[in-house]
Amino acid sequence: MKMLQAQTYADVLVTTAPNRKEAESRQAPAAPRSIPSTSGSRLLDAFDSHFHLDRLSKQLEQSWDNTLHTISNPTEVRIQHPVKVTGGVMVFDPERFDHVPSVFRDYKFAIAVGLHPKKAHLYNESVAQKLKQLTEMRLIRELGEVGLDRNTHPDTWARQEDVLDQVLKMCNSQLLLILHLRGNKKDRHQAAVSRKCLEIVRRHCPKEQRIHLHCFAGGLEQLQEWRTSYPNCYFGFTGLVAKFHKGQREALRRVPSDRLLIGTDAPYMSMLPGLRHSYPAYIGEVAHLVAEVRQEPVAVTLSSSLANGHRPYQTYTRLVPPYPKEAEKL
Repeated sequence: MKMLQAQTYADVLVTTAPNRKEAESRQAPAAPRSIPSTSGSRLLDAFDSHFHLDRLSKQLEQSWDNTLHTISNPTEVRIQHPVKVTGGVMVFDPERFDHVPSVFRDYKFAIAVGLHPKKAHLYNESVAQKLKQLTEMRLIRELGEVGLDRNTHPDTWARQEDVLDQVLKMCNSQLLLILHLRGNKKDRHQAAVSRKCLEIVRRHCPKEQRIHLHCFAGGLEQLQEWRTSYPNCYFGFTGLVAKFHKGQREALRRVPSDRLLIGTDAPYMSMLPGLRHSYPAYIGEVAHLVAEVRQEPVAVTLSSSLANGHRPYQTYTRLVPPYPKEAEKL
């Protein structure tokens, strides 16, 4: 894989993105723009902080281009709370690392590469080399999702921890780290898995590391532990909020507005009865769930996630023309 010599989006980002400290200090996100829909009503902008384009395309039996069109146009899927998806993060697994460059042309979405903890058994020297090459490209600034998942046989847990330890050696302050933490039924607040993951992350990542805790389901104690250890930690929420118990709901209410993200985790966690798949266009459904728990207008929830999505993921780069054709040769 050859590094690009021509100017890339990331090169533009260096000269156009706001100062990071200034961005992090913002407390009140700007109100989301309203965009006219075909029916004459107005849709709010939304940011899906986590979806799997590769898995969604496979399940829909569509090309990636067609899938991107489907997920970006809410008129093509049945939605109760339509929004306009103007940005998001596409997450890729090792099986499709070779195809990542082909989606660079869709500049609305950031790209993350990682290894889901349930796929820790796939980690080998070849995967490690490919992952390292991708994260060293200036085109990709997100590492993940990686982490720990205790909804597997306990015999796999040590392997997950070892793989996470190895992958985090590739992390640096220029990358945003996307973490997946899932406890088993006995770990109601994800306390054990959160503690173990935090222990591993501390070995490799400095305090200023930018982190996105995807599909966060911890309680107040876990929320405070991560905020104290990593002030630049963002907390992502999905349709799983519908099943939150009292402690998890209280933690969601306590997440500062400038650290809140929402995501669909598409094609998983279908938000509507009778539908097999979720889409980024369903992010409005997630926003309504989150807004209800936080006791705030849904426009505020969307606004927070939209502003925060552009902040840690630095999607300012998506506002300039597409990547040069050299990207297609990678």
